[in-house]
Amino acid sequence: MNNIGALIIGKSPRNELNNELNKLGVSSNDIEIRGALDGLKDSEVHLLKPKNLSDHLFTVMPNGNTVTISKESVIEIGAIQIEKLIKDKYKNIILLCTGSFPIWKNKYNIIYSSSILHNFVKSINTQGKIGIFNPLEEQYNKTKELWISKGYDAEVTNLSPEANPNEVSNAIEKMSIFKPRLVVFDCISYKTHTKNHVCSELNIPGVLAISTIANVIKELNYFK
Repeated sequence: MNNIGALIIGKSPRNELNNELNKLGVSSNDIEIRGALDGLKDSEVHLLKPKNLSDHLFTVMPNGNTVTISKESVIEIGAIQIEKLIKDKYKNIILLCTGSFPIWKNKYNIIYSSSILHNFVKSINTQGKIGIFNPLEEQYNKTKELWISKGYDAEVTNLSPEANPNEVSNAIEKMSIFKPRLVVFDCISYKTHTKNHVCSELNIPGVLAISTIANVIKELNYFK
């Protein structure tokens, strides 16, 4: 049995996420990934529509299509999957989503990707502006408020993790106006090639959520 159990926001399997983790040195032997919405039909997932602006979550379906779903619904349904991971006695359980889940955080002693990402950025960023990329326009205000509340001079640019090259270039142009000294890819679904493209064009460093979390997984798996 794997040492680490993980929960993604949508459904498993996520082949594109598994491929990215493999590139970062994390194999299927290192982690068991389950979906918060596992057991639901795709048609049922599409019915979980956001109820308001603060209820939006981005995820990628097993077939590669992207979907925006209700965070409230994910919290309710996903709790069942967390309970199953706990029951299966994984030594460590990681939530593979950088969103904020205070209801879960107050109830479940698991590892939250948001904490890993925020603390990593805090450890390396001492001054200057930071740019945040996140998937959905509806998340703009909430994401900006979150990073500003942590003391950063932050600006947010929306960029789908599945964006085509032209869309990435447009996002780079928007972000360049802000002149950040560091960019943060605030979603598990962003990939290394997108980070490399953006950081090369902006000529600044970037923090990729999935790579920071992959490093934590590798550290936790040192002793199995």
